Amino acid sequence: MGIPKIFWNYFSFFSAAVISVLIATTAVNFVEKISHDQIKKQLLNGGVDWVDVKTIGLQVFLVGDAPDEAGRFNALSLAGTVVDAERLIDQMNIIDSSN
Repeated sequence: MGIPKIFWNYFSFFSAAVISVLIATTAVNFVEKISHDQIKKQLLNGGVDWVDVKTIGLQVFLVGDAPDEAGRFNALSLAGTVVDAERLIDQMNIIDSSN
């Protein structure tokens, strides 16, 4: 007696689901890494070394202490040349230099 046909149907569906999840996870990791590396490279080429870049999915977080508002805007502008500006999340602080 062979394996029932219903088993093969469920097995095929389960296998396709597992493969889809693996491919999606690989694609997300690839996009995150490429975005991170390209933005970091662009920032360093622009002389902005105080920003830390974090990626979660398609969102890109810029974290750090900007020396002034112009520096913060420059970092956002440089990162916006690499990815869509809507994907950028600004979590930068401006250092108070009035002391």
